[in-house]
Amino acid sequence: MIIKGGKLCLFDEFQCGCNSLSLLTKKIPLYLTQEEREGLRAAGRFNASLMDFLRPHVVEGVSTEKLDRLAYTYTMDHGHTPACLNYKGYPKTICTSVNEVVCHGIPNTRPLKSGDIINVDITSIVEGWSAISQKRFLSGKSVRRRSGWYKQHLMPCSSGFMHRSRG
Repeated sequence: MIIKGGKLCLFDEFQCGCNSLSLLTKKIPLYLTQEEREGLRAAGRFNASLMDFLRPHVVEGVSTEKLDRLAYTYTMDHGHTPACLNYKGYPKTICTSVNEVVCHGIPNTRPLKSGDIINVDITSIVEGWSAISQKRFLSGKSVRRRSGWYKQHLMPCSSGFMHRSRG
């Protein structure tokens, strides 16, 4: 997903020819020192441990609000900062997108159902270094997944995003 001229371009520059990727790459800083790379690695490792912590809680009947509270407590207990919380008014620690919600879903009280597909986005600040991670989970058991529905209807796009096909 690329922002071009204030508008969202869902395709990479090779598909739509908009050359918007070059606009973004000019603003991405390079981290060259060992200290900088270690800071980024530490933030990434923390996000991985937070995802590992959340995984057993992604079950039928648990709300995304509960997952958000767990993520907040885990982050604060480790002395780190949830970067999404209060960023431009965002009210939660994580983003949770359930089923057809494409991205940046706000955690709420709706309980997960068996077969729900949930994407969890985490952004943490660890000793001044920011890391962004996302992981897709399947809640409970799904007949659709065993029958091949998952592969047939959720197809990977070249940009790394998933979309739901018709049918």
